[in-house]
Amino acid sequence: MDKNLCFQLGYIERSHGLDGSVLAVFDADDATRYLKSEAFFVERKSQLVPFLVKRISHAKGDRFIIHFEGIGNDTAAQELKGSTLYLPETA
Repeated sequence: MDKNLCFQLGYIERSHGLDGSVLAVFDADDATRYLKSEAFFVERKSQLVPFLVKRISHAKGDRFIIHFEGIGNDTAAQELKGSTLYLPETA
């Protein structure tokens, strides 16, 4: 995905628990509207990589707990720490 066709939604703050979930911070006026997102693009080594959402829930304020498909433990989740989250400009 071309970064110019996306907007930056937020970033992954840290891992959350031992099951591979992450705590993400969304920078949006109404961040709860993204609770139904099926996937996010995660910036990895200057590339946008699609990650399918297994579960997403509102934690508190602008923070959300996301469990991505294929991320099954804390070690894998920690590798995503600090990564930027993107969504396409048009859905």
